[in-house]
Amino acid sequence: MKITVTGGTGFIGSHVVEALALRGHEVTCLVRNPARTNELSGLPLRFVYGSLDSSRALTDLIDGQEAVVHVAGLTKAPSLQEYVRVNVGGTESLVSAIRGNGACLRRLVFFSSAEAMGPSPGGHPLTEDVSPQPFSAYGKSKIMAENCLDRLQGRVPITIVRPPAVYGPRDRDLAILFRLVSRGLLPVVIPSPAYSVVYVKNLAAGICLAIEQPRDGVRSFFFTDGPATSWSNFGGMIASALGRKPLKLRVPLFAVRAAAFAAGLLDSATGKTGILSRDKIREMGGFWVVSDERARRELGYRPLFSTEQGIAETARWYRNRGWL
Repeated sequence: MKITVTGGTGFIGSHVVEALALRGHEVTCLVRNPARTNELSGLPLRFVYGSLDSSRALTDLIDGQEAVVHVAGLTKAPSLQEYVRVNVGGTESLVSAIRGNGACLRRLVFFSSAEAMGPSPGGHPLTEDVSPQPFSAYGKSKIMAENCLDRLQGRVPITIVRPPAVYGPRDRDLAILFRLVSRGLLPVVIPSPAYSVVYVKNLAAGICLAIEQPRDGVRSFFFTDGPATSWSNFGGMIASALGRKPLKLRVPLFAVRAAAFAAGLLDSATGKTGILSRDKIREMGGFWVVSDERARRELGYRPLFSTEQGIAETARWYRNRGWL
C-alpha cells in the first residue's frame, strides 16, 4: 500500500515509518529538515520536502496515496494559540489537500492523544465512547484538530488514535529520567496515581493494524502496554533495566507545582516551553488510565512488549547512543 506519513522524522513518526516500511508498504514522508532523516537511513522511502504550510508540497504528498498517517504536531508550546496554530492549522491544511487530491485515499489515521479525553475519574479506565473533557492546552488543540476531520466524513474512512504517555528509543524528554536514574537518583512524586503508558513500538504496530484492517466511518482507538503503572513503578523498572539502586527522592506534588509555576513564568518570558509545564504538572495529580479493549477486540491488537521489556530496550538504546 502507498502510505504517506507526516511527522515521520520525529520520535513517534520515525517508528511508525519504520514499522510500515518493514511490513512492505511504500512509504512517503513529509520532511521539513533533511538533516533529521538520519534515523530513517537504509529504509526504502520517498521524501517530499516542505511543510504543512506548503500547498505545493501537500499536493505532491497526497497525490496517488492510499493512506495517510498524520503524526506531525506540537507536543510542547507556550500557549493554546501556538498549539492551535500548528496542530489545528496543520490539520486543516492536510484536510484541504485530501479533499483536492486524495482521490485514491482509502484510509486516514489521525494521531491524537489521550489528553484530548481528560483524566480518568478514580482511576477507572476510560473507553473511547466517553465525552472528551480535555483541560490541557495540548489536549484542547487535539480535540479541535479532530473536529477538522468532519469535512472528510463520507469521503474517506478515518481512524483516530489516542495514545497515553509514549516512551521508547529516540525520545529525548524521558531520557532525562533515565539519565537521573543512571546517576543514582530517582525522583518520585507523591502521591503517585496510576496511568497508562505505551511503548512506541507497540503503538507503531497498532497503527499498522489500523491501516491494514480498515473500517468504515470514524473510529477511535487507545493503544497501551496493558496494565497501568505509576511513577514509582515506572522508575523502578528503569532502575532495574540500568542495574542501579538509586536513592528515591520523594517530592510532594505541591513542591513540583511550585517549580512548574516558576517554569511557567520563565516560559512566558522566553517564549519557549520546557518539560515542566503547568499542564504537565496538573496531570501528575490525577489518574490517566485508558482501556485498549476495543483495539484488542476489533483490530486483534496485542502489545508486542510489556512495559518492563520496553523500558529495557529503551535503556539499551540510550546506552548505545551515549545518551546516559
